Amino acid sequence: MESKLAVCPFCSLHCDDVVFGPMEFGAMESVKCLRANDAFKEVQKTSPLGRIGTEVAEPKDVVKYAVQRFEEKGPLNVATVGTDLETARALQSLAANGEIRLWLDDFPSAVAWRLATSRDGIVSATIGDIRRHADVVWMIGDVSSGHPRIAERIRLDAKIGLETSTLDAETLADLYYDLRHGGEGHVVKPIREAKYLAIVLGCDAFSESQAIPIAELLVKMVWFLNQTKRAVALQLDGSATNRAVAAWQTNCGLSSLSAQTRRDWNVDVRIGDAFQKKVPVELQIGGCDPGRQSAQAFLPAATVGVDRAGVIMRGDSAVTMPLARIVERRGVETAPDILNRILGSRPST
Repeated sequence: MESKLAVCPFCSLHCDDVVFGPMEFGAMESVKCLRANDAFKEVQKTSPLGRIGTEVAEPKDVVKYAVQRFEEKGPLNVATVGTDLETARALQSLAANGEIRLWLDDFPSAVAWRLATSRDGIVSATIGDIRRHADVVWMIGDVSSGHPRIAERIRLDAKIGLETSTLDAETLADLYYDLRHGGEGHVVKPIREAKYLAIVLGCDAFSESQAIPIAELLVKMVWFLNQTKRAVALQLDGSATNRAVAAWQTNCGLSSLSAQTRRDWNVDVRIGDAFQKKVPVELQIGGCDPGRQSAQAFLPAATVGVDRAGVIMRGDSAVTMPLARIVERRGVETAPDILNRILGSRPST
C-alpha cells in the first residue's frame, strides 16, 4: 500500500494532512496525534465477529438477538455522537418514517451552550477565523484531550493562550465583574487588552449542575466584550453533520440525551462509540466494543474514513470534508444497513 494523504475521521477537527502509509499493524505515518494513531489501530484490531453478553457471536446471531429483543417495541430509541452524511441521512429518514427516535449523545455543557446561544445569539467563529485573527485564545474546560491538535490548528503558539478548568457560576460571575469594573488577574488582564478574543469550549467547560446559567452568563459577557473589541466563541461539535441534515430536512433540531433530566425509557441502539458510557444500551453498532456494562450486545460496522468512504462536516460547521477508504475490510456492513435489517425483520406492528 502506497502512502496516501487523507482526512482523519477520529475527532471533529478532521485534520486533512494525515498520511496513511504501508501498514503492518494498522499504523499511520506522519501524524502528530496519539488519538488518531491509537484509534486507527483499534479499528484495525476490531474483530468482524460480534458479541452477545460476554460471548463472541456471529453477526447474524447478533441481528437475530436484536430482533427478538426489539420485536414488541415501537420506534427504537437510537443514539449517536455523530455520523457521516450518508448515515445521517439514513437515520433521519428512519426517524421521519417513525421507525426510530433519534437522539444525540453529548455533554451537558454543549447542550447548555446551544440553548443559551439559540435564545440570545452569539458571535461564533470558525477554526480559520481564530487562526488568522485572534491574538488571545481562552480555552475553557478540557479541549485538547478530545482534539489533540487544536493548538496546532489555530496556531496557539503565536497567540496569548489562557486556560481555565471547568467553570462554575461564581468564578465566571467574579470574572465578569472584574472585566466591567477594572479588576486585575491573569485571565482578566489579557482578555481586557485583547483585540480579538477567541473562546474555545471543551466538553466539560461548565459545571454540570450549573451549566445553563453559566452558559447564559458567558453569552452576556461575550456581548459585553464586543462593545470594545472582537470576541467570538467556538464549540467543536461532533454531531454537526447530523444537526445540519435534521435542519435541512425538518427545519428542526435534534434532541440530546443530556437534556433529558428525567428519562423513563432506555436507549435501544447506539451508532458508533459513546460520549457517555454511563448510558447503557441494548445494542451498539459500530465503533469499538465497549463491553457488556455499556452495551449488552455489539456488532462491528464499517468505519467511515477507514474502510468506507464518506463525507462529514467539520466540528465548526464551516466545511464538509471527504473521508476516503484507506483499507479493505471484507464482510463488514454499514451501520444503516445493519439497523435496516433489524427493523425490517421485526414483526409488523
